[in-house]
Amino acid sequence: MVAPPRPLPLRRFLLTFVRNPLSSLPRPVYEEPIVVHDNGHNVIAWVTDPALVEQVLLHGNAQFPKTQLEKRVFAHTLGEGILTSEGASWRWQRRTAAPLFRPADLSGLVPIMTKTAEDQVARWRTSDAGTVHAIAYANGWALAWWGLALYWLAGVLYLQQFFGVVRARRADLKAAA
Repeated sequence: MVAPPRPLPLRRFLLTFVRNPLSSLPRPVYEEPIVVHDNGHNVIAWVTDPALVEQVLLHGNAQFPKTQLEKRVFAHTLGEGILTSEGASWRWQRRTAAPLFRPADLSGLVPIMTKTAEDQVARWRTSDAGTVHAIAYANGWALAWWGLALYWLAGVLYLQQFFGVVRARRADLKAAA
C-alpha cells in the first residue's frame, strides 16, 4: 500500500477507495493523531488517536454531526443505522452495540481470525509461483469474519433481548405481588 502524501481530489479519492480504501487516505493520517485539510470548499479532519476518537464519538458527538455526503451515501444502504443516525437514536444504538466490542469478548474472535489467515498463507505456499493479489483474498477473509461477527452479534442481541424480557417479567411479577 502506498498512501498519497496529500489528500486526493474527490474523484481520484473515490476511484482509489473502491480499489483499496487504505490507499485513499493521505500518509499523515497514518502518522499523526489528527490531520486537518482545507481544500477551499470544505474542511476535512481525520482523527486517529484513540483518546481523540473516543472524545469525538462518545463525548462530543453532538458537535460533530454527519455530513450531507455521509447521509446521502450511507442512508440508502444502511438506513437509520448506527453510522447514519444521530441524537437519541444514535445513542441507543451505540449503547446496544457497545458490549459487542469489549476487549474480552473480541479476544474470542482472535483464534478464528488467526486460523483463517494461517489457512490462506498455507494455500499461497502450495499455489503456483506468481503474483498474489492479496486484496482479493482479504475481501474473502473480511466476508468470512463479518459472517462470523454477524452470527455472534445476532446471538448477543438475542440474549440481550431475552434477558431484557426476563427482567421486565420479574418486575411485573414483583409489582403484582
